[in-house]
Amino acid sequence: MLKCREVSEQMSDYIDGEVSAIRRARLALHLLMCGHCRRFFHQMRLITQVVGRQESSDLRLHDEQAGRMAEQIRRDAAQKAEATDNNNRRGEPDHE
Repeated sequence: MLKCREVSEQMSDYIDGEVSAIRRARLALHLLMCGHCRRFFHQMRLITQVVGRQESSDLRLHDEQAGRMAEQIRRDAAQKAEATDNNNRRGEPDHE
């Protein structure tokens, strides 16, 4: 099973459909089992949709702003993944 950190690192490619069928299945299975990563997936997908809508209506985010948003999301996900990994090492469950 994939670790939360691996999932967070591959989330953009997963959303963009740029992962192999096997990798996609593994990511989907993890998302079914892990509430933290599922929430992260929904946040990333929402951002992708919002940015897409803004681009289609000519209200583009500046690259710098989008980069800061994405970096903050990555940092938050990495912190949650690290906490989850630490909980796993202590024997605490990370899935809801």
